[in-house]
Amino acid sequence: MTSTLMADDQSNLASRNIPLLFSSVYIDDSNGNRKYCVRDNPTELYTLALFQILKIDGISSVCNVVDITLDMSLTCWYEASCFEPFRLVLFSQFVRGPINILLLDPTQPIRFWSQSQSLRRVYNNMMIEIFNSSVSYEAFYETCHPLYCTFTYTEHAHIIVIITTLIGLFGGLNVILRLLSRFLVKLFFTCIATNPNATRSIAQSQNNRWTKYKEQLVMFNRFSDGSQEIHVIKRQRIFTRLYLLLILISFMVIIVYTAMEKNVVIKIVESPSQAQYNELLGQYSSTIQCPCTAVSMDLSQLVSVNAIYHQVCSSAFVETEWIYFLFNDINRNNYKRADIRVRGGAYFRFLSKLCALMNTTTQTLAQEFFADSFTSAKAISEDEFQSRMNVLQYQFQTSIELQLTHGLKIVRDITQANIFVSSYMLNCNRYYRILSTLQAVTSPVI
Repeated sequence: MTSTLMADDQSNLASRNIPLLFSSVYIDDSNGNRKYCVRDNPTELYTLALFQILKIDGISSVCNVVDITLDMSLTCWYEASCFEPFRLVLFSQFVRGPINILLLDPTQPIRFWSQSQSLRRVYNNMMIEIFNSSVSYEAFYETCHPLYCTFTYTEHAHIIVIITTLIGLFGGLNVILRLLSRFLVKLFFTCIATNPNATRSIAQSQNNRWTKYKEQLVMFNRFSDGSQEIHVIKRQRIFTRLYLLLILISFMVIIVYTAMEKNVVIKIVESPSQAQYNELLGQYSSTIQCPCTAVSMDLSQLVSVNAIYHQVCSSAFVETEWIYFLFNDINRNNYKRADIRVRGGAYFRFLSKLCALMNTTTQTLAQEFFADSFTSAKAISEDEFQSRMNVLQYQFQTSIELQLTHGLKIVRDITQANIFVSSYMLNCNRYYRILSTLQAVTSPVI
């Protein structure tokens, strides 16, 4: 691979090609194995260091900016003692005005991590300390606004219903039983007419029975036609008794059947309030139906989301002033690569971009989320509404995590797969020879 650099030679007023040489950064460990940056964590690399090495605890020395930034420990960012030596050395070597290093506040709420956790865990939780969301069931019911509710239930017949049924059937039963009783009595007397002994026996039995009843009951004749003949009156009285017996049996059957039968009752309640709906839902949850007048409703009317991001994204560590003050106009060739002045600018700039990516992604997906609709053809219980909203919010948070993971993967793939050379000399050594005709030599990161 050949590369040229155009430069002005003050001794010669002409431009010429300057060959460049690149070699991958490596170290030899205690076992004599050569480790390149791409293979992780060269903590000390050879260079001509003119100043002492300046480090911030919790920041490793791997060459990949993405991994370095995410593996940062935030412990030191809460302690002034970590930055005091750093500031003193910086002020002793460079003439700069004072800067107030605002540390992170350990009293702020920490949800998923402690101060000793790495920034990767913060990022994996979307840089969010507290994710507040609230849903409004009242807004849902008001938007749904059912005009009516229908519900059904079963009940046994009331005594009034039974009496009404008996009265309604009495007319028909009266005619039928009168004819039936006449037919049965005639059939009975026809059968016993040829048997005198049987006739005398029955007459004797009837005489014994009459003595047990009151004379009024004995004399009752429902079928009297004014005849004075004894055998006719006797037959009519038998008709009457049989008729009354059949009436009694019929009424008993009707009463028992009506009392045991369960009737399905359909009720309609117009324009129920939320309190009425909740009361009916508690009593008739399996049958109640309350169609919504508005089937689809905007999520922005039903849910609100408020995210409190990790304080690192609003701290001075991601501000341009901080990065410029610490890392601008520094000749990186004078320091070892383990020195924060060589690589710190890349780390904190990348951290700033991570926070910006998180904020932009969250806002974009939130707009898409609130532009969506919640659909329900009927009024539902508050528990069911809350459950469905929890699913939607989980999908929303998951989509943010996937987007952030995908964005980070793209950055890592682009920087590593394309073998880009770091301008901070994190993954290569770069030097040139003016008095040489050699072509530029590059050693890839991988």
